[in-house]
Amino acid sequence: MTTIILATASKYKYLQMRQLQLPFICLAADVDETPLASESAKYTAIRLAKMKAKAIADKHPDAVVIGCDQTANIGEHRLDKPLSKTAAIDQLTRCSGKTATFYSSVCVLHALNGTEISETTETNATFRDLDSNEIAIYAEKENALNCAGGFKVESLGISLFESVSSNDPSALIGMPLIALCRLLRSVGINPLST
Repeated sequence: MTTIILATASKYKYLQMRQLQLPFICLAADVDETPLASESAKYTAIRLAKMKAKAIADKHPDAVVIGCDQTANIGEHRLDKPLSKTAAIDQLTRCSGKTATFYSSVCVLHALNGTEISETTETNATFRDLDSNEIAIYAEKENALNCAGGFKVESLGISLFESVSSNDPSALIGMPLIALCRLLRSVGINPLST
């Protein structure tokens, strides 16, 4: 049986991958995630998903490796993992009443047969008009400091939105599972086969 490796240390993406009920292991890919100069958020997500898959595949050439990354922006402003409550509050304040576009990229790399395929799912998330009290309460109640955008849509963060539009409801959590299943099937791995 082919070993499947998810190239991440993210507990959120680990939990998403578990939904597929496939045997897999997680290994963190040590790559520089700094965006390149004048690189769009979308291209950053694609590039980093591929880099993470390749970093692990180089060490595990017999495995099928899944790399993933998510970036977001509002207009020209990139949304980051806030890493502090102050930064989370500032970022959510900036998002209030606006629509953010999230780019969730996934890459499947099977070095043994030379396959590298990837997809990016776009999600438009429109924030409600949030008052400063709501933002402060959210930042206090939910630790989402290491999440792109500073919220967890799968938890209390859903209350921040007016609407979310995507062809893959799992994408906003971080990894687009519909796209991933399509890519895995193309390399002969189907969660619904016995």
